[in-house]
Amino acid sequence: MEVDLKGLYKRPIRNAAGDIKIYYYAWRGGPRLNSEPGTIEFVNEFQEHQKRRFAKPKDTISGLILEYKQSPDYRKLAAITKRDHEAMFERIVMLCGICRWMRLKIGRCVASLLRSAIRSKATGRPIDFGNPCAGCFQ
Repeated sequence: MEVDLKGLYKRPIRNAAGDIKIYYYAWRGGPRLNSEPGTIEFVNEFQEHQKRRFAKPKDTISGLILEYKQSPDYRKLAAITKRDHEAMFERIVMLCGICRWMRLKIGRCVASLLRSAIRSKATGRPIDFGNPCAGCFQ
């Protein structure tokens, strides 16, 4: 049985004796696959490397949001509340989803958002979040 492994990179290398040996990698510049090509172990090893490659880090803001969305507290919310949360989550992830949440200065973020809310209430325009990460870090 032949399986097409998308992203698999094979590199022929000539050794000192002049023989050519083919090395397989999970992707170009990725980790080398040590299993024998054409075996189930090879496919499993390739798939494990691919899972780790595309996994989202859990210590980012987007990871924190994803963790909250999988929690029982989020599942208990009403449909309208979830819809409103989704809109805000998308905006937050777009603006600062890759930021590490442990480095955030929560007080600065809250103060920045409160200033924006007060300004928007006074002017009657919606809150312009801009780039919330700019004021959140040291």
